[in-house]
Amino acid sequence: MSRPLYETQKDVDSERKVMDHITSMFRQGVLYSKLPKAYQVDYGVYDKVRRGRLLMLCEIKTRDINRNTYPDLILSAHKMHALINWHTRGVPTRLLYRVNDGLFSYSVTDAANDLVISEGGRKDRNDWQDIEPVYHIPTDQLVRVEGWKNSETI
Repeated sequence: MSRPLYETQKDVDSERKVMDHITSMFRQGVLYSKLPKAYQVDYGVYDKVRRGRLLMLCEIKTRDINRNTYPDLILSAHKMHALINWHTRGVPTRLLYRVNDGLFSYSVTDAANDLVISEGGRKDRNDWQDIEPVYHIPTDQLVRVEGWKNSETI
């Protein structure tokens, strides 16, 4: 039995705006595409000039809050493990966090091994599968992405 899909069209539109901005920071010839669910990561960024070479993988979280509303951002362990796995294979991986006061980035590196892991997730959906091990990424470790305008939020 498949799980319910909680992603809304607003979420998809917001993610696309983030990816449009991120790819605009590269030279021409860079594109992105949404990845199948099996990859556990939202987007791939590719170099069209170099035969579609994978440049980076991105997971995107969009929230209608300010960055420091909570002391940390949580990310499901299976998504973080996918990002770490790609990182260990030499592919740059980023967690992008779009909030009301900006767009922020977290570069997934070996330092992710030092993050706190606990039980977490959403309890307001009455979906037992939303409660799982999560990584806690301190919001003070997020880096502001230059050039993002708050008017770009949805």
